[in-house]
Amino acid sequence: MLAATLIATSARAQPAVPSTRAIDAPDTAPLEPLAVFTSELGGAGRLVVAPRDEALSLSVCVAPVRQRLDAALALAIAERGGEASRAAIDGVDVLCGALPSSELPFAVWFATHVVSAERAARDGEPDDADAETSGGAVDPSLVRAAAIALEGATDETASLPARFVVTLAGRVERTAAEQLAAARFDVTRPREPASRPAPMKPQQTTERMSALDADVASPFARYAWVVPEGSDDEAAIRVALEVLGGGEQARLPRLFQGTHLGKRAEAWELHVPGGTLSGLLIEPRARVSIDRIRRFVDGALKQLRLVGPSRRELARAKQRLLLDAYRTWEDPVALARLLASYELVRGGAERARSAILALSRVTPRDVSRAVQRSLVDARRTTIEVYPPSFPADDPRVAAQKLYTVVASDTLARIAERFHVSVAAIARANDLDPKYGLSEGQPLWIPVR
Repeated sequence: MLAATLIATSARAQPAVPSTRAIDAPDTAPLEPLAVFTSELGGAGRLVVAPRDEALSLSVCVAPVRQRLDAALALAIAERGGEASRAAIDGVDVLCGALPSSELPFAVWFATHVVSAERAARDGEPDDADAETSGGAVDPSLVRAAAIALEGATDETASLPARFVVTLAGRVERTAAEQLAAARFDVTRPREPASRPAPMKPQQTTERMSALDADVASPFARYAWVVPEGSDDEAAIRVALEVLGGGEQARLPRLFQGTHLGKRAEAWELHVPGGTLSGLLIEPRARVSIDRIRRFVDGALKQLRLVGPSRRELARAKQRLLLDAYRTWEDPVALARLLASYELVRGGAERARSAILALSRVTPRDVSRAVQRSLVDARRTTIEVYPPSFPADDPRVAAQKLYTVVASDTLARIAERFHVSVAAIARANDLDPKYGLSEGQPLWIPVR
């Protein structure tokens, strides 16, 4: 699949014309008004223009690209006071040029030049295996999680012709951008259907996989769930994972400080065709098994299902996510890359703004319901990574059951019900038997 993305920033969005789609910000939007216009180009191409009044420059991006950044092209951009870069976002390689706002004609030429080179490569030239990427090496556990979660997914995009997208975001005049693109791209040649191909339909089921990796010093686990594109739970799941693992003040890192069970807990996400693969990365402390910390994480998830996040946790999680979005919005290059990703793998560039607005509307009840429906064992992929020769987990620990405390429970009553000792339950849950239990508290019940 081939895509070119052109992004530039302009003073004022022009009125929409029949060939374009416009997205206008509602008066109550937390973001400043952002217009995103899309139209068709020749040869299965799309033009995306996102004008920004306050931007001082424009950015032109092409994605995905297989060839390395041409030195002559990079020099031409530098001579015009700009800078070329290459990066990967959501698995899509993007080639960008940041330019002064007066260089719109060169930006459009840049896009057509890269698209032509990519078409030539696709038509028979070998891929450049030495092509530069700024994303670095991909974590093997993330690759495994994506492969497992998407196994058996229905992919209707593979048989379709290559597509390209031209997006302009930054200080650019929309009508001028559309006219230049129409002149550069052959809009008279037969076009592919304007409708987008149907995305993958993930059919995720529970799977747990262990692997050895010589590059890791201590074991860790990556928990992954797939949330389908357009799901009502999409924004709430992002907030839920941010509540659990978004920074040092998130719930799991704070709990780890008190229990000394884990070194770190981080939320992560990867956009894939048809949805978002997201979850938690957990690293236990020395002499704490992954099985034991998995049960601890399950307890935290169960508590989030039952009572949801506190108002303070919710506000902090939304603030972090929205702050990241605002930073992207203000950077023409970052916005260009983001819109390229949305157009290629997230259902369309026009969804970028609605996704941010959905985050701002999430409530504690939304988070609780989303975790109940989506972050469940039946849809979780677990990837465990161990250093070579790391001892296997204790099967007796793996056989423990999760129990939720009710109002009338005491440790003695629970121990009697499950025919185990109070001391065994206390050890399994790092409890002091002198203190009482709270309703809704998760407890792991060890086997006899």
